[in-house]
Amino acid sequence: MSFEKMQTGASLAALVVLMTACSDTPAGPADTALSAAEASFLAEAADVTLDGILGAEFLAAPSVSASATVAAGLAGSAAPVVTEVSFMRTRTCELGGEIVATGTAVHTIDREIGLKELSFEGTKSITACSRLHGDVEITIDGSAEFDGSRRKIDGQWDGIQESNQKGAFSYVTSDGRDGECSFDLHSAFDPSTRIVTVTGEFCGREVFKERRRDG
Repeated sequence: MSFEKMQTGASLAALVVLMTACSDTPAGPADTALSAAEASFLAEAADVTLDGILGAEFLAAPSVSASATVAAGLAGSAAPVVTEVSFMRTRTCELGGEIVATGTAVHTIDREIGLKELSFEGTKSITACSRLHGDVEITIDGSAEFDGSRRKIDGQWDGIQESNQKGAFSYVTSDGRDGECSFDLHSAFDPSTRIVTVTGEFCGREVFKERRRDG
């Protein structure tokens, strides 16, 4: 074999090695997606925040005993008293930023059966809301729509208490990631077990979370 052929063969072999090495090197930018644990954490935080906002609005509604005075003034009528109100409630986030919920609520009070009920719908804005998951700070900006209901009879929860929220947000993390996500969550509180179950989709991941609620 001539020297020229040997040199050409060596060059081809070196090229093959170089191409193989390049193919083993990850291409493109590093993964910037939120992890499954981070998505689950943010989904639960979103539900806890909305639950707190709506719980405050429910408590702000007239009580069954107070409505009796109103109802008594209606020519002795015992008909349910229905009131529609607008609300705006703000919650600050763990490491800064805030969530503002605005909407309408229909309060129904029926003194004959001791009923206090709330149905609601609205939107929430999320502004620079920062939370800590492990040692990673996650900051999000976005918006969502929500709806649902709460119901008590004689001061006790009556049936499954439900709410829904759907929206989208952008995020940045303290370890250099950023991106955009959407979510669609359903929450159900079972008074008999004191368990809140959150299901749906968050950042392209299926969500199933349970937590105990004492209130």
